[in-house]
Amino acid sequence: MISGHDLVLVVAGDAGPVVRGFLDGWAARWPQMRVAAGAEAVNGFGSWPERAAQVPAGTGEVLVARDTAMESGWDDRGYAPDRRGEGPFALYYRPLTRLTTEVMAHQDPYERTGFRFDPYPMVLAGPGMSLLTLVAPEPDGDFTKALLAALVSSVPGPPLGDAR
Repeated sequence: MISGHDLVLVVAGDAGPVVRGFLDGWAARWPQMRVAAGAEAVNGFGSWPERAAQVPAGTGEVLVARDTAMESGWDDRGYAPDRRGEGPFALYYRPLTRLTTEVMAHQDPYERTGFRFDPYPMVLAGPGMSLLTLVAPEPDGDFTKALLAALVSSVPGPPLGDAR
């Protein structure tokens, strides 16, 4: 059953280390976390961090469940959240091979206040970016927001507000 919602991020560099760092942090919330990664994504789940070495660099697919009960119910219930409001999720990533990609800015990237803002197209430009897709239970739920916040915080870079 496919019932998840895609959230696509464009990150600088290889997304594989971002995914590993995210899962290392998420394991504190889900100590019995079950992961299927790389070739194992087809063959079965294992515990984290034992599966960390199987999260590939460059291009990858990672399936994540809180525990064996969530893992075994995935085929029947898909990404639907359980009574705790949590559900399984997946991460898919690969290098962005285009040097430019047009996106739509729905928030003012200059963060100006006091001005009216209308969405407008922008162009992401440069080599070495990756697409990282989070497939989560629901688009606007608290669990999905927590997943996205943890994933974004795993992306390396200068501290927010650094003008470099």
